[in-house]
Amino acid sequence: MLHTETVTPATLDLIDRLQQDPAFSGFYLVGGTALSLQIGHRISVDIDFFTKKSFDTVALTEHLEKAYAFSQQYSSTNTLKGFIGDTFVDLLKHDYPFVNPPISMDGIRMLSKPDIAAFKVNAITGNGTRAKDFVDIYFLLKEFSLTDIVGFYRTKYSQRNDYHAIKSLAYFDDIDPDGWPNLILEKELTLKKLTSALTRHCERMLG
Repeated sequence: MLHTETVTPATLDLIDRLQQDPAFSGFYLVGGTALSLQIGHRISVDIDFFTKKSFDTVALTEHLEKAYAFSQQYSSTNTLKGFIGDTFVDLLKHDYPFVNPPISMDGIRMLSKPDIAAFKVNAITGNGTRAKDFVDIYFLLKEFSLTDIVGFYRTKYSQRNDYHAIKSLAYFDDIDPDGWPNLILEKELTLKKLTSALTRHCERMLG
């Protein structure tokens, strides 16, 4: 079941429209919105689409401007960011192996929870400021063990350091508390409770 309560109707409609657009045939919904639609844990406002193929950012920008009134914020090789209405859209080439095959729910192509878990670990190792990334890991740990999640990370990013990843998941000094997401599940969850839970998982794994 798709948890449509996690996004606005306008965002859900935009996801549907983009995925029906031939220009997006190789793109998959990833990140927090894909995870929220699958497990229903928090409100998500941004749209992240990844592809394993190179794309022409100039041509895609022109198409999005004409078809969706896209407002570009950033563009570089195989990377495009901007707004469609009030929704921030991030398009990126990310050529790493799938942990599991992509899935389709109610016609929306997205990556599996194991792949999203790997993405989230990778994001935290590079930037530990976003509370929502840690929140996503917290809820993923209700379905997968930390050993599983680090295994997903290892499968996708075989050249990365597992130990650094685990230590990053237990380092909270850089988290911006003002970025705390709007929760649907466990609304009483606090940063203190989250950090305690993640610390326990990491300490158990590191022995």
